[in-house]
Amino acid sequence: EGGQEVGISMSGVRLYASQMFAALKHLQSCNVLHADIKPDNILVNDKQNICKLADFGSASDDLDNPITPYLVSRFYRAPEIVLGMSYSFPIDVWSLGCTLYELYTGKILFESKNNNEHLKLIMQLKGRFSNKMLRKSQFAYKHFDRDYRFLSRIDDPVLGKPIVKVVNVLEQTGDLRTLLQLATLDEDTDIRKRVLQLTDLLEKCLTLDPAKRISPSAALQHDFFK
Repeated sequence: EGGQEVGISMSGVRLYASQMFAALKHLQSCNVLHADIKPDNILVNDKQNICKLADFGSASDDLDNPITPYLVSRFYRAPEIVLGMSYSFPIDVWSLGCTLYELYTGKILFESKNNNEHLKLIMQLKGRFSNKMLRKSQFAYKHFDRDYRFLSRIDDPVLGKPIVKVVNVLEQTGDLRTLLQLATLDEDTDIRKRVLQLTDLLEKCLTLDPAKRISPSAALQHDFFK
């Protein structure tokens, strides 16, 4: 469950990940967005060898995508939703990437308090958004100035009021490979190899540009599952 800081085994992650990507592939063939993938919405059987995607309360046909900055539970919300871009199946791939990270590490990847901080945490891990991507975004003006500098909205510790801090360059606070390796207690060579493969898969799931994000079909062909 979210917030619990004990992950599951690498073999468990591989098993559930393959089933989840197969589920996304099936949804895509049915033209359906789930739009709320997170650990709480994945059900596992008693033997813990089969998982299923649950709670289709936010699901929609792919042709019905009204722009809203609050679709998907925030920790698992793709950046194109926050920025107000047109969105499609890649939002579910992003959410699944965040979910798989959490399953393995037991930690939430982007534990943000609001959409502005959410973008900040994403950029600290994945780098800045391209100007081209921001130009396509209806809500970019809420988070970036005309020169595409990030407008970090934080609470002033002295006044206790929200202030806006213009940030030219965001410091990178970590990388997926290091974070996943820190969560790996097993020194087994095969597990270490799987960590590198999982890192690569998650990097592709968490590609900032949705047009370049990995598809469920391509994910199922990834070395992580071989």
